[in-house]
Amino acid sequence: MALANSIDETFGRLDGLVNNAGYLGPLMPFQMMTLAHWQKTLQSNLGGAFALTKYCFPLLQAAGSASVIFSSSSAGRQAFAYSSAYTAAKHGLEALAQSLFLEWENTTAIRVNTVNPGPCATALRKAAFPAEDPATLPQPDDLVPIYLYLLGKDGAHENGRQLSAQD
Repeated sequence: MALANSIDETFGRLDGLVNNAGYLGPLMPFQMMTLAHWQKTLQSNLGGAFALTKYCFPLLQAAGSASVIFSSSSAGRQAFAYSSAYTAAKHGLEALAQSLFLEWENTTAIRVNTVNPGPCATALRKAAFPAEDPATLPQPDDLVPIYLYLLGKDGAHENGRQLSAQD
């Protein structure tokens, strides 16, 4: 809430919001997972995006035409073994984005989309795939164009989409 208040005091509106948090945690069979791990993973990946979007909603409305982007994952569109909390959180993020799109498409000018960044040389990817050579993967900066497209005027017609950065 403090962040939203600060943005309101400084700018009075918010033209774009990128929910880009990602927490994988340890990979493990479901039966070994603790409730604490489950809760931390869902809160980091889904709860944070919910809260930030909720508290920034009035600022997004004030912009007239704003864009909300949720960074998802291939785990948000396909389940993976040994990462049930992360997979559930990213599926939840996709569902949240679709629900917001359906709620807002005829009542606001706020656009809502998800982006699956795909394989990328990040610490999260290294934790999930430790044997993979990060030098063979795109760098995070390589993914910036799709986010700028969705935030900018060229992407103003995109709404309710599930996009992949590397397609």
